[in-house]
Amino acid sequence: MDFSGNHNLTRSELDCLHAEFDRVLASPWCQRALLWRMHANRISQSAYILLRSYNIIPNILKGVAAGLMGQSPTLRSLELAVTYRCNAKCEQCSCRLEMDMERERKEHLTVDEYKSAIDQAREMGAFQFLINGGEPMLGADLVFDLIAYIKKNKQNYVHLCTNGYLLNRERIDQLANLHLDSVEMGLDSAFPEIHDANRMPGSFQKIMECTDLFRRHGILVIYNTVLTNQKVQSDDILLTCQLAAKNGCLLQITPACLTGAYKNRLDLLLTDKTKLYFIWLLSKYWSNRSDLYSSLTNIRCPAAREKIGLQPYGDVVSCPLIQIPYGNIRHTPLREIQAKMLLNPYYHLKETQGCLPSMSETFIREYLLDPHHDCQTTPMRKHQSAEKGR
Repeated sequence: MDFSGNHNLTRSELDCLHAEFDRVLASPWCQRALLWRMHANRISQSAYILLRSYNIIPNILKGVAAGLMGQSPTLRSLELAVTYRCNAKCEQCSCRLEMDMERERKEHLTVDEYKSAIDQAREMGAFQFLINGGEPMLGADLVFDLIAYIKKNKQNYVHLCTNGYLLNRERIDQLANLHLDSVEMGLDSAFPEIHDANRMPGSFQKIMECTDLFRRHGILVIYNTVLTNQKVQSDDILLTCQLAAKNGCLLQITPACLTGAYKNRLDLLLTDKTKLYFIWLLSKYWSNRSDLYSSLTNIRCPAAREKIGLQPYGDVVSCPLIQIPYGNIRHTPLREIQAKMLLNPYYHLKETQGCLPSMSETFIREYLLDPHHDCQTTPMRKHQSAEKGR
């Protein structure tokens, strides 16, 4: 492949980066230093985001104070899936199984039901609302209605997750007028032909065009890419990091999660080397980030404690990447559903590498594999006795 394209990295520069990581791999001291650099990047990156959306600072401070004082978890974020329909067929889609069952599902939530969930989340402390799918812009009117409702309170933060294909200048202007804070677009590769093959023809170029339009409005642009062992071996992840930095965008790196289209794919579990590589990328590039950064007080998985997800039919999950319903918003208040989630001690783990559906093999084997899947080890069931004692 041509290494002189979008990313501006030459083969010799890649060789230097390989040598740098090899030194990290061989030195426990260097590995410990990575963690400090990663924490420093997280703090400075968070400060950068806050300065762009300073109205949310009072809510941030309340959540941090509650966490430092050991109070009960304060909900920070509600992720709203407005549809599971999509115009792409990405191989890594986390809601592929939900999309396949779309026609068998119950009645879709109404606008008023979404607004009720938003109100309940705000009463629980939430100030950040993520709108995703499927492809949310297939329901653009609902997206615009929800953003307008959320931004009635200027201390709320709104983030849109989209593949970008259905966006145009008019729609981006409308999102800007509604005061959208940030947008996240999936970027599967630094090479247009690889990205487009996984999405749809012209998708890569569309993302580049949307990036320019959003940045002209001052909207923070984040790319999202899935980390796999193969992407490390091919250098595609390095080139994607460079491309994001070149375009002035943050890059959300999501380790391959064994859910949706990747369900039962134990062969995709990250190796120890790739897990270290993940930390190295977060420490080396200030523009890189992880969902683990989303915890207010540390680098850890925020699922159930600080963020929860709402599916289009009212089911509530601990994270959109963990498609396990704990209740339905139509029948049970959001606060009670979160309390049920928090009975599970997995959501209280304090690990830097704590992404449950991608890095915790015990969690994956216990909760995400099909019952008939051939497991070679016995899943951990310590949570059962813990729940009985609560």
